[in-house]
Amino acid sequence: MRVLTYGCSFNRADSDAMAAALGKTKADVVVYNTCCVKDATEQKILNALRREKNPVVVTGCLAEAEPGKILRARPDASLVGISQQYRIADAVKSAARGKPVRWLGKGKRKLEAFCDGAFARIRICEGCLGACSFCETRIARGGLRSYGVREIRLAAERCVRNGAKELQLCAQDDGAYGKDIGASLPELTAELNKVPGDFRVRIGMLNPEHALRVLSAFSPPKVYKFLHIPVQSGSDTVLRKMRRPYTVAAFRRTIASYRKKYPRITIVTDVIVGFPGETEADFKKTMDLLREIRFDIVNISKYSARPGTKAALLPQVPNFVIKKRSEEASAFCRAMSEEKNREWIGWEGDALFLDKLKDGTVGGRNDSYKSIAIKGAKIGETRRVKVVGATHACLLATSREVAAPRRTC
Repeated sequence: MRVLTYGCSFNRADSDAMAAALGKTKADVVVYNTCCVKDATEQKILNALRREKNPVVVTGCLAEAEPGKILRARPDASLVGISQQYRIADAVKSAARGKPVRWLGKGKRKLEAFCDGAFARIRICEGCLGACSFCETRIARGGLRSYGVREIRLAAERCVRNGAKELQLCAQDDGAYGKDIGASLPELTAELNKVPGDFRVRIGMLNPEHALRVLSAFSPPKVYKFLHIPVQSGSDTVLRKMRRPYTVAAFRRTIASYRKKYPRITIVTDVIVGFPGETEADFKKTMDLLREIRFDIVNISKYSARPGTKAALLPQVPNFVIKKRSEEASAFCRAMSEEKNREWIGWEGDALFLDKLKDGTVGGRNDSYKSIAIKGAKIGETRRVKVVGATHACLLATSREVAAPRRTC
């Protein structure tokens, strides 16, 4: 019995809930929790389904948005819609008996959160308020549906009692939280900050149009000073085609406001290269914006047309052009990330250590959610460290007890 997860932290939160529902279920069945954001991910999922020898139950965004693709790749697959995941145990048992189910469409969802080691992923809302022309997730997840502040706090309290040290607030857009129920992200984080215990809160991705409204959400001491805010393009022309409801100038003002209030905040963004109609001049504007703002991390994605989206109907940029732009942007952003990390050399402060890394070091986070690697730390403990080196991906540190690790991360 395995649960395989593709995509975002929200999908991982769904998988946590399904794994708990399956409990000790014994069956030679594999559950695929799928994603439909990128064509490359879709192809990886479909190829895995074709190769899989065991019966499969397929759920998640791809199963919801494009069940036909799943069935063409794997005609005997069981399909479980996102709102039907509470029935996952029954679906697995039926698949094990050779009787695939097709449970799509409306169902019930409830807030569940479970610890995964020192981490707990808590879904605060589902769906979004956007209308991006390139996004298939909106087709799968629908409009905004927020969970109540009290309900989320109770889930957080359970996770902290069970040993969680980092609470990850998951959504398609954390910034939209509460707009459908008269609540807000600042209200939520203020409430979570009152939960007793030694833990931290990480706010997930939020869209630029909500960012200034939720600026104070990052103020509580237990909340990491970490902002994931996708700009997608540095060209207003491309942003209009994407149906993103902000301008580059407004985005600049937002970043300036966050850096003024939280001087050492870590800022992560997402960029799509090769969006339909993107010219060399548009791409240059994106590169100029990256140089100007100097993000800590940039996630570069090559545009791929998603079925059912408006962008798929537009004239497409040739693949070789997209590949070239992706390589140029990725190389620049990797170097920029290392430069930003090197600015932390000499810093001393506390870091919370949460997971073991492949080379035997232990990974932690400081207040700005910077990844820090040292030797000898224990999972869940906070240590005073000094940063002595950096790569593009993490800070290398020493503590009073151990020497600096030598690693490439």
